[in-house]
Amino acid sequence: MAIQDVDLGEFSAEKDTNLGDYFLEDTSAYKSAEEIEDYRYILVGRTGSGKSAILSHLEQKFKDDNKYLCAFIKPSDKNFLDLIVQTDDFLQIKSIKGLQNVIFKVIWQYAIIATILREKYRGKNELTRWKLIKGTDLKAYRFLKKTNQLADEEKTFTDILSELIKEVSIKIGGVGTISVKNSDTKPSLETVKEIIKETQNFHKGDFWNIVRGSKVYILFDDLDIGWNPEDENQQMLLRGLFSVMKDYAYRKRVKPLVALRTNILDELDLKQAEKYESNILRIRWSKEKLEKMLLLRLKKYTKNKKIRDLKDFFEINDSENPVNYMIERTLYRPRDLLAFCKYAISEAHIKKADKVSINHVLAAQLDYSKSRNKALADEWRNNYSGLETLITEMVRTADKLNLGNLIIPKELNTLLVTIREKIHIRSENKKYSDVMWIWSFFPGDDPLELVKILYKIGILGFQPEVKGDAKFVYKTEDILDIYDVTEDSRFVFHPMIRSREHLAKKTVKKSPWI
Repeated sequence: MAIQDVDLGEFSAEKDTNLGDYFLEDTSAYKSAEEIEDYRYILVGRTGSGKSAILSHLEQKFKDDNKYLCAFIKPSDKNFLDLIVQTDDFLQIKSIKGLQNVIFKVIWQYAIIATILREKYRGKNELTRWKLIKGTDLKAYRFLKKTNQLADEEKTFTDILSELIKEVSIKIGGVGTISVKNSDTKPSLETVKEIIKETQNFHKGDFWNIVRGSKVYILFDDLDIGWNPEDENQQMLLRGLFSVMKDYAYRKRVKPLVALRTNILDELDLKQAEKYESNILRIRWSKEKLEKMLLLRLKKYTKNKKIRDLKDFFEINDSENPVNYMIERTLYRPRDLLAFCKYAISEAHIKKADKVSINHVLAAQLDYSKSRNKALADEWRNNYSGLETLITEMVRTADKLNLGNLIIPKELNTLLVTIREKIHIRSENKKYSDVMWIWSFFPGDDPLELVKILYKIGILGFQPEVKGDAKFVYKTEDILDIYDVTEDSRFVFHPMIRSREHLAKKTVKKSPWI
């Protein structure tokens, strides 16, 4: 029976209503994320590596379990950071010298308290019945009521932070009301100190009494929406979050998780960054787990044939394995493999084949490579603009120089010098001016800093010695070290990168009239 054009489901975890049917709980990253006693809370991975999937699965797994509180804090606004830090109210608070770091910690504490309490009392009608509430429940109710979190409509994360910044007004158990109104008068140092004191007192005491007995997950996702590393206000706001999360990470029965793209972590100016190293949980996929992920998706979405093993869907034998071929042309992340597989399935469907063969994969490779190179450039556009142009020039120049698969350091230097000069000559063209940043990392004769970037992104692999396999950053925790490069070292293009241009050449037919 001819293969159908299988959908494979949503590639984005946020939109995938069937995620629970094929989510892998046996990956090391997920096990560590779920484990409360694991103090790593900065969940770092490339785009499409599964950060949002881990957080979404945790929420779905525990949100209806009375033993757990699962607060998922996720902005819905595309430019939520700008919506907060560009307000007059934010700048007014920021102007208070000596308290900036403290007040931004309080802002995050407030957002966490409000979100967790709303989750704890979600759907409980007794909160509207003031007189029947006693003890810690009464204090929680007063907090939510005063901070306007009991309205019927859902508050967005941006709403919560913006309202606090605009008018900090907290009444806790009869202590009193503290308010900073939006006016032309700057808040006094004494007023802000009171705000900090009351919020922190509630956080240290009553709040934890209210959630006592529950295991708490605090999940942050999509904090990089609208991220601008050059904006010091955004940097300050996110630094406050990381500082607060470090305190939560070592509290019993509490697990915070902040999902962050690899390139965003590189740009975040964390003071004393080394003290956060032990708190970073990196997502790494193995070939075996990628195969399992793909098989579970095929089982879910293939309707016209029984799938027990990948061999039921792909033509796999001792000499050809289309699944292995596709995996080696990914950055070892699920989204890459699913994208490649979808292109290959479409080719098999068009040919009315009953299985996906290596020929279908090869036919799909050009479209896949184009889409992934574009996605790679988009992923790193804030850090290194114009990557599509740089990739194209690197491959074309390598071909012109007749470079083989293994490139010695001297040859790579010649290649990069040639590209650098071409970019300089054509700098008035925007396509090339976007790549002028390479001069900052390669101004003289030593290209190592630029090579490290190309390695970090995944464009190049590194082979320390003539014998052995090339290392790619997504397969190893090791970062390319200056002492590793010798005359015996070799560099290779990622096969997804160079095959794009080579296959493009093959699709151009020579005219019989010339």
